[in-house]
Amino acid sequence: MIWILITTCLLTLSIVPPAYLQYASFAPLLSITQKKWVCAGYAVCFMAETLVLIYLFLGGQWSHSIFMFKKLYSLLWIPYFIWAVIIIRPYFFRHIYVFALRTIFMLMLHTFIYYVFYVFIHLGILPVSESSLLYPLELFVYTISYILCLPFLIRYFNEIFRNDHALSTRVYWKYICVLPCLLLAESLFFVTQSIPNVIYFEMLVPRIIISCATLLVALSVRAGINQADAIYLTHERNDALAAQIQSNQNYAQSLNESQTLMEQFYEKRREYLQKLTTLISDHDYDKALALIEHIGLKLNQTKRQEYCKNTVVNAALTTYLSAAIRKGIAVTAQADIPDCSPAFSTDLSMVFSNLIENAVHASEKQAESRRVLTLLVVRQEDMLNILIKNRFDGTVTFNEDGLPTTDAPGHGIGMKSLARFRDEYHANVICTCEKGWFSTYIRLALPAT
Repeated sequence: MIWILITTCLLTLSIVPPAYLQYASFAPLLSITQKKWVCAGYAVCFMAETLVLIYLFLGGQWSHSIFMFKKLYSLLWIPYFIWAVIIIRPYFFRHIYVFALRTIFMLMLHTFIYYVFYVFIHLGILPVSESSLLYPLELFVYTISYILCLPFLIRYFNEIFRNDHALSTRVYWKYICVLPCLLLAESLFFVTQSIPNVIYFEMLVPRIIISCATLLVALSVRAGINQADAIYLTHERNDALAAQIQSNQNYAQSLNESQTLMEQFYEKRREYLQKLTTLISDHDYDKALALIEHIGLKLNQTKRQEYCKNTVVNAALTTYLSAAIRKGIAVTAQADIPDCSPAFSTDLSMVFSNLIENAVHASEKQAESRRVLTLLVVRQEDMLNILIKNRFDGTVTFNEDGLPTTDAPGHGIGMKSLARFRDEYHANVICTCEKGWFSTYIRLALPAT
């Protein structure tokens, strides 16, 4: 009876490490509530399976044999997997990928441990007659070995399941998960066959080959995602620099135009003064006042809008807000941004460029009377508070990070850039779409200069 209890507990316990891997692979993407639900569900599954199996074995309904254990092993994982898929959403194809890799690893580990036991039996280290001891011992060794390997497996899945990938990987996982599933099907083929002479140590070499192929697939997936990210980020950085250069060129051109207007005004200054002196001498004050207003208008034309003291950011704001004004969008802007390091100023200017460009695109879809864009930047000591809002009557879908998503090709790059800016500078970002307004709020600490 004691061996039935020990073996049953070890059997159900050995299911937990792979199930935990299914959860831990997505842990960085989950909320605290989701984590609590997963853990609670796993605890219920473990207790229910353990109690039911003990009842069935002790009651004699099921035979306490290795063949029964093999059948149970192919079923006990199902409640854990279903519960993880239900709670951890929307990552179905990634769940399939994790399940296939973890099962191949499980089969390889079982096969290796059985082979070691086979060698020990032939060497006389383990007695063949004590068969009731061998299976619980194998389960114990397997469980400990799996737990020791968990940190490496979790680190791999956490690395490839990040949310900050430059490209969307949802469709990618839909197709890539098929590869390890095919390898798993090949590995499970002999397990499903009722062939007495097929034993674990005879399948060691085939399973080593399949495990190596699976390892190559897993490493290729990670390398492919990292390489795609690197190439995409390089192109994005080049585009950002090109946009920054264009913005600076536009700003420089604007300054040149201002200088030209000032030179023209300077050439006519004597003419204006003579006219003004004549009008005042003739007591024609109305015309004199009109001339003064005309002179003021000419002077205002020579000015260039300065939104903030940060030259790099101001160039971007001037370029993109001027473009918004030309498109008939009512712009309200006030920005208190000091001079900062060149790297931070460049990154911040790109965030402004992307967000304002998105706001302009959204405003163009609104009625002319509802085309409004508001930009407000308030500095509180070393903290920067940024608010960009525009009218938008449509529906916005947000991802797990609270940032808006889109399936339209060529769109969504600005939000990915914002996500990387948030992670790099530890900023707080909140996006909302309420009562006809889409708002983006950013709060971050100014980096030390």
